[in-house]
Amino acid sequence: MPGHGSLSTASARWSLSSFHRLVTGQLCALTLAALCSCQVLDDHVERALARLVDAGIPVLNQSVLLRGVNDSAEALIALSQRLIDLRVMPYYLHQLDPVAGAAHFEVPIERGRRLIESLRAALPGYAVPRYVQEIPGEPNKVVLM
Repeated sequence: MPGHGSLSTASARWSLSSFHRLVTGQLCALTLAALCSCQVLDDHVERALARLVDAGIPVLNQSVLLRGVNDSAEALIALSQRLIDLRVMPYYLHQLDPVAGAAHFEVPIERGRRLIESLRAALPGYAVPRYVQEIPGEPNKVVLM
């Protein structure tokens, strides 16, 4: 599942003292997770997220909108609510990049916009991620909604 392995691996390599050194140093530490559905939020991932947040490191989540995984209002609302419960900010919802072998996961942009409207109607503003797309040649992500 997207995001599961990277978070697990990172948490295994870092101790709380490592986190403390980052937080108390001159650098600003920030973590971006890639969690696309509630199914990846098992006990191990939740403990890893708690270690980061408890150490004072903000955690933002960026999901990819995937057909059959998280392309319903119910799935995205549940994910945002669970992330907020875990003290993780829903940050980005990415439109899937057109890559070979992934077309079966693509969700039309208009469907993504309607999903964001549903999230806005059901959640507080801070729990609604920005719907974005990376466009080749553009210096930044393009906000779709």
